[in-house]
Amino acid sequence: MAENQWNSQFDSGNKFAGVAKNCLYNTDDDVVINADSKFSDALDFVETNDSRYFFALFAAEQDYEVAKALAYGYEDFSAKDGEEYIYFVRVNSQKDEYQNLYAISEIGLSNTPEYPAPTEFSGESKDSVIVLRWLSRPIDRYYSTYDIERSTDGVNFTNLNDGIPVLSSVEDRVPDYSFYRDSLPDNSNIFYYRICGRTYFGGKGPYSEVLEIKGTPGKLRNFYMDFKVFLTDNEVSFDWSGFNDELEDKIEGFNIYRSNKSEFLTETVNPTLLASSVRTYQDTDPMSSGYYQLEAVDVNGHSYRSQVKLVQLLDSIPPDAPVGLSGTFPNSGTLVLSWMPNTDEDVANYHVFAANSRNAEFTQISHHSVNDTSFVYNIDPNFAVDSIFIQVLAADLRDNYSEKSEILALARPDVVPPSNPLLHHVVPTPEGIELGYQFSESDDVVRHEFQRKEKQGGAWKTILSLAPDEVEKFELDNNNGKHLYLDKDPLKRRDYVYRLIAIDDSENVASSKLMYVRPYDDGMRGQITQFRASPSYQPIDWENIPNPDGHKHLVDIIATYNAYGTVNHDDLQPLVFLNVITNQEYKFLITSKPYEIISFLKIRFREIWGSDLKPQIELSWSYDAENDQLVDYQIFRSVKGSALALYKTIPKEE
Repeated sequence: MAENQWNSQFDSGNKFAGVAKNCLYNTDDDVVINADSKFSDALDFVETNDSRYFFALFAAEQDYEVAKALAYGYEDFSAKDGEEYIYFVRVNSQKDEYQNLYAISEIGLSNTPEYPAPTEFSGESKDSVIVLRWLSRPIDRYYSTYDIERSTDGVNFTNLNDGIPVLSSVEDRVPDYSFYRDSLPDNSNIFYYRICGRTYFGGKGPYSEVLEIKGTPGKLRNFYMDFKVFLTDNEVSFDWSGFNDELEDKIEGFNIYRSNKSEFLTETVNPTLLASSVRTYQDTDPMSSGYYQLEAVDVNGHSYRSQVKLVQLLDSIPPDAPVGLSGTFPNSGTLVLSWMPNTDEDVANYHVFAANSRNAEFTQISHHSVNDTSFVYNIDPNFAVDSIFIQVLAADLRDNYSEKSEILALARPDVVPPSNPLLHHVVPTPEGIELGYQFSESDDVVRHEFQRKEKQGGAWKTILSLAPDEVEKFELDNNNGKHLYLDKDPLKRRDYVYRLIAIDDSENVASSKLMYVRPYDDGMRGQITQFRASPSYQPIDWENIPNPDGHKHLVDIIATYNAYGTVNHDDLQPLVFLNVITNQEYKFLITSKPYEIISFLKIRFREIWGSDLKPQIELSWSYDAENDQLVDYQIFRSVKGSALALYKTIPKEE
């Protein structure tokens, strides 16, 4: 469209037409590129064109008439009811047209889409501000932007975005939702909101439910509370009589919080909210040591808290001794201890003691107080004493110490391996690998294991495991009193490593020396299996083959079926445009079974390219043995009725 046609076709109030016109014809900011231009000038030129392209697309997306004026829209007035059509758009270019082909799914006049209304529409009330939120991710595929409307009576709504559509604005913490912030003229009146999506090219979807909400006044300024705490006998009294009485009508009431820690005071002393006129209160069942804080709640729900006050009752009674002491060794150098938490509320920490004898003096091993009910102690795994003894005591906030817990006795981990077994010979025989050995003589051995692996790598495999009561039957053989075992497993012709290990009751392992051997070789080799011969066809002249794109696409479909046994119907549609099948054949094929589709396509393959193909036979086989001495394979063939003759020799692949 020429520049002088825009003003006559579009109203001056059409913002999107104005944006599109400026993108096309406004040259005030154009960057001129010539021989004297710098790299920065070229970069500005590219960025300016990119910006124009972006805003032109955005304008077209918001108004269908603008899209048509920019050559981004087209109407088909020849469509008929009851019929479905396939449309495609192709860039007018000298290049291969199929590279610029974009297929669209079938569509008709009767199957226009139904657009959903925005859901989970809600608002957060603040001082003269409402933050709107709605679930946008599931419906963003229907809408490019949104319109937000507000009303003071719930009937007459005004567009807040003044005709400029609102883009989805998400936050990282809630990526499925969009947000919009609206300023209110006051906090006293109720306002009504609704939202609808704008479809691509300027249509509108249905409205959401109407949201009814009003602003929330902010916090009171210069708010101060003089909170005093007194200890009387076994009660704690509170007084805030210095509170400003002028604020009483703005206060809903008071709460008093307590906790044994100075942070996160959440437990209320008062069972219900204290009236705004109350100025004193008592905690008749106080903690032995606790923190207190006064809270005022205003009529708008805002909270104001005083400074935290610490109160400690007189206490000379020590806590109870800890119970439930237990310990484990996750490894030979680490002891993990745990015990039950004390029921005394004022317990501050614990102290851990250890000794090497039940009757020895216990020494504190926790160099700092332990605030939890567990403790990790690093020990010397090679210490000669085989046991360790543990006690724990508790201390309260007044440094009153409990009695020590009952003594916990633990056996230290055994890290000393058994004596080494002996593997003195490994000999290959036709029956298997003969092993000569001697078992470990340690008393705490729980099993012996004969193990084997390939010399070039891999994991050890246990070929025989013997418990102590099974050792005797393997001790001697009738051949001069030697200890012998025969490994009869079928092995490949390669080098192996053998060892004999002994394992004690603490999983300590002792191993014999490693012995290397290659299995007995009788000269026999593997055999060829799974020999197959498959006919196929290849083009005689790749450069001059007719319709090469159709040939390649059809071959890919057949290859996919041969590999996976499936046919993707989406792969069949391009065959129509490539003149391999007709549209009627396409509709027939997508209702057929995979093997029926492939049978049809193979026939069509021979019909189109049969005269341009030459037959060949593809041979394949498997060889079930790894033989380093293999040199080549020999292929024999014959014509039917004649004797086999050597056809070709294929060298072994390196």
